[in-house]
Parts: sequence; C-alpha cells; structure tokens
Amino acid sequence: MHEKNIHAMVYSEDLECLITGGEDCMIQLYYLNQVVPTYNDVPLPTCFKDHEVLCCWRATATVSID
Repeated sequence: MHEKNIHAMVYSEDLECLITGGEDCMIQLYYLNQVVPTYNDVPLPTCFKDHEVLCCWRATATVSID
C-alpha cells in the first residue's frame, strides 16, 4: 500500500494488473487474480521504490536513478 497520495493509476488488461504511482515515490502492482507472475520460480516484484511519477494528459511515465 502507498504511504502517501496516489498520483497515477492504470489498468493493464494483458497483466490483469492495476498499476499505481504515488507521492511516496513508489510504483505498486496489484494483480487482480492475486497470483504474482514468476520467472524461474521466483515471484516478480510488485513494488518499485525511488521512482518519480511524471503525469501528463495522455501518458504516465516513471523514472529512477537505478
């Protein structure tokens, strides 16, 4: 869960996932079927820290120093 306000939200039909970006500099992925995809039997991350959410009329992008 975000610790501060959410600035952007998008739903991905392909991933069946709600993706949010917030004032807390985090990107969160919420899988609607509650099954997190895996790669080599390791669950993929659902939270990305230290991202700045950039929003404009038709697009949302994130940036990170890493």
